[in-house]
Amino acid sequence: MAFAHLHVHSRYSVCDGVANIYELFKRARSLEQVGLALTDHGALYGVPEFLETAQMFPDIKPVVGCEIWLTDHYDHKIKDIFHRKCFHLTLLAKNLAGYRNLVKIVTLGNIEGEFYAKPRISHEVLAAHHEGLIALSGCIAGEIPQAVLHDDLDKAVAAIEWYREVFGDDFYLEVMSHKWSKSGKGHNLKEMQDKVNAVIFDLAEKHSVDVVATNDVHFVLKKDAVLQDVMFKEYLYKGEKYSPLYTGEEYIKSEKQMLALFTDHPEAVSNTMKVLDKVERYSIECPPELPDYPVPDGSSQIEFLRQLCTEALVIRNCNDAAHRERLERELQRTAERGYANYFLLLWDLVKEVRRNGGLAASCSAIESSLINYLLDIATFDPVEFGVTERFIDVYDDFGGGLTFDTGGYQYAIDYIVKKYGKDFLLYNDTIIWGPTTVWLETGNIMNLIKDVTEECKIDYRTIPLDDKKTFVLFSEGNMENAAGFGVKEKRDIVSDLRPVTFRELILSDILFCLSENKCKEFLSRYHEKTEVSFPLPGISDILKDTYGVVVYVEQLEQIFHRVAGFTSDEIEHIINKGLSNKEFLEMKQLFIKRGIANGYSECELERFWDEENSSGDFVYPHCDRYLWLPESLSSTYLAYISTYLKAHFPETYQKHRKKYPDHL
Repeated sequence: MAFAHLHVHSRYSVCDGVANIYELFKRARSLEQVGLALTDHGALYGVPEFLETAQMFPDIKPVVGCEIWLTDHYDHKIKDIFHRKCFHLTLLAKNLAGYRNLVKIVTLGNIEGEFYAKPRISHEVLAAHHEGLIALSGCIAGEIPQAVLHDDLDKAVAAIEWYREVFGDDFYLEVMSHKWSKSGKGHNLKEMQDKVNAVIFDLAEKHSVDVVATNDVHFVLKKDAVLQDVMFKEYLYKGEKYSPLYTGEEYIKSEKQMLALFTDHPEAVSNTMKVLDKVERYSIECPPELPDYPVPDGSSQIEFLRQLCTEALVIRNCNDAAHRERLERELQRTAERGYANYFLLLWDLVKEVRRNGGLAASCSAIESSLINYLLDIATFDPVEFGVTERFIDVYDDFGGGLTFDTGGYQYAIDYIVKKYGKDFLLYNDTIIWGPTTVWLETGNIMNLIKDVTEECKIDYRTIPLDDKKTFVLFSEGNMENAAGFGVKEKRDIVSDLRPVTFRELILSDILFCLSENKCKEFLSRYHEKTEVSFPLPGISDILKDTYGVVVYVEQLEQIFHRVAGFTSDEIEHIINKGLSNKEFLEMKQLFIKRGIANGYSECELERFWDEENSSGDFVYPHCDRYLWLPESLSSTYLAYISTYLKAHFPETYQKHRKKYPDHL
């Protein structure tokens, strides 16, 4: 005989649980239990941590579940005082299909059924998404226990028959037994449980339904009950008197303790193994499901993508060796990873939004892909701007997004739903495409550009990037009302730099994110045009454009690679992932060791590392000190466009500018 806890709440049961997930597994292992469930109230927040922690305890099978609220009426979307009553029900996913249905159920409950802080669902929703799920009848607040407590056996029997019809042999009657063990005023929970359990065992025999014993776990050890009380007291209303809600017995008990609670029905304890045996081990880390972009007959997606990009090389006047080589690398990586469909979906979306009159601009890592530039998704040629491939080549990171004006945003949502279905949207503003999600936003800056360009009858994408009047405004600091320059310190840097090219304007955006000392050092060298000194020999070609100062992330990457032979993975960990103190010292030692092997002195290597880290410039993930160049390209471009409109159409610009908040 063996036992597994199938009804367990963690600290993710907000305001109703204090159990740490690691400690739950640790306790289960100490009791030699071979399974453990997580059934937080109305939410699945804890599932990633639960499954990740389970990998540390391979002898314990994890069971993903949820204690849901089930309405006592036909439509969970009805929200009035007459439809407030609901029941508890324990659901367990026995496979990946069950997990996905559990996600749908919980999502619908939170989006459609939330009422008095309870994400409710109806029986109809449960029946529609029951595949792969195991149902336990729940605690004393369950539908069947409540019918028993109200002496309505007909309703209890009808409920059993309904659950059996929907779940078949995957429905179990659930029993609990909690004696009061805390100080303070007791209540009649044990009396109610005894009444319900007696009837449940009788009904189980009559209807051939197995019974499972659970303990409604809310904390790990018995002594932790005080933590539960402390938490509840923290959330009392002013003047409200605290009344203990739990008996103090809701902890991880041993099989022996559970058998002692059900001496007349030991099968209720052993039946937990029947449930556990039905549960498969599975991973929720699966790639998102993408709709298929319909390519022309006789062509694969990668072939069609190659055709579009090759034609665009000629159309965009960039059919030289550097562009062709970069494109070939990106297409090869795209083919290896199966991302052609992803690019085509983005291309289709942006093209259709613009065709319908909406504005669409890319942001962040999207700008680093030549494929995106050739498809007219990204604005800038990454070869021209020297942007290291961040989109798929180095970090395999599809982070980024698309920004629309309000009309374009709504059209994008409607178009996706109409062409590909609503299942490919997450919360109406995120597309579940690619290794990560995209990326959809609507911004006032896009609305402002749309309003001004429509009235002035110009296409914002034809605006030249070398306009003198625009750079005069930037150099004079006359852009306090321009989008993207609401921060005075940022305007001051632009004024100090006095940019006359778009590339210098991008640089001013990045300087704003550097440490103060490094920013001053750069501006001093830039204006004085003094002889440039470089922090290490052999890197002048990397730092010549920034006067010997490391400004861009790409520069640091190139230095690490050239000086110490760091691999892409090592560079990513240093710059993008962040380092613990121990890892920081290990990487520093490795940098110095490899650099010495390449002919550098220990003194100059240590000085370079320490100076670059003096302000924490490369130790923290996505750190404040280093802005990604693709992100700067995107944000600075929109700021430039809005300033151009201010310079050339001041009255129209100011008229529409008043409609939007200062922080565009």
